[in-house]
Amino acid sequence: DEQNAAILLMRAGEEIRDQFGKDWLEYDNIKWGSSMTAAEIAKAQPFRQREAATLALVRQARARPLIDWRIRYTFPSDNMPLNRLNLVKDLTYHLKNAALYAHSTGDDVAAIQFLRDALFISKSLDQDVATLFQPMIATTSIVTACQGVESIAPTLVTPDAATAADAQKLLADLLDE
Repeated sequence: DEQNAAILLMRAGEEIRDQFGKDWLEYDNIKWGSSMTAAEIAKAQPFRQREAATLALVRQARARPLIDWRIRYTFPSDNMPLNRLNLVKDLTYHLKNAALYAHSTGDDVAAIQFLRDALFISKSLDQDVATLFQPMIATTSIVTACQGVESIAPTLVTPDAATAADAQKLLADLLDE
């Protein structure tokens, strides 16, 4: 468990579900984008503060060497615990929005890292495939991350070598997909 990234990703997905269950519509109605207005940023800020510690779990998961979703094929297949995978898919949506928020507030370093986190989720879903649904969920995750990249790329600022290197790593992550 100490080496398994999927454990942290599932925990983060569950925390997002628990944090946003009743507030989901309000969160989803925010106009997330690469150039959010001051009013949109103010509306999004409480949500970003609430999910910050949870999204940090994804960053920790990126450092773990193993992926085991602990989903074993069973018959009938409706006994399989696939709801975990949907929670992780929702996590990529929050990571994309975190990236858009960070970019809108001038923190492109954080925006790049949030998008790399989202791409990591997609890759992790493709590594330990136990069901036909995992590749579909991985594809949804990569599309979500690519939408974030597409949104911030035109106005992404890389003021120093470290930020430029992070942007190149993001591109490398995309090319691996």
